[in-house]
Amino acid sequence: MSTKNSKGRKSAARRRQLTRKGLCSRPLCGHKAEPKRTLCPAHAQENRDKINAFRAERKAAGLCWRCPSPARPGGLLCEAHRRNVTQAEALTTDHERRYARTLQLQEARRERGLCLRCETPVLPGLTTCQRHSKRSLAPMNPTLLHEAHTHHDHSRRGPRAA
Repeated sequence: MSTKNSKGRKSAARRRQLTRKGLCSRPLCGHKAEPKRTLCPAHAQENRDKINAFRAERKAAGLCWRCPSPARPGGLLCEAHRRNVTQAEALTTDHERRYARTLQLQEARRERGLCLRCETPVLPGLTTCQRHSKRSLAPMNPTLLHEAHTHHDHSRRGPRAA
């Protein structure tokens, strides 16, 4: 094991320990961290100042602040990173991201001929398996409703009271 690697692990463990205690994760600081943050207000501001200075330098040099590519005129990002940010902003909420992921999964399953819900083979002409087809059709046909819920064991119920 290299000394450099073990030192890195020790310092990471020390930062985690300080964070759990609610203290600034910077070595030798000891001040209380901002709520839900890992740094005290002074070190958080120091980080923001460094990032802003770095971005200003990169902008003055005409470079993207995420990579060494040239930035778009008057902007901070190259075309590739601007496109990524635009796509990320389009999906602003977690709900929208989960919905987009669900649509991707369903499309992949549809292409492979699998049920959209459980990845078992689909019935001819449908997008779901036999089990899920019955459940989706059950509200229209009461006999299917009973068949769709056969997993319940009603035999353990005692006799009905009159």
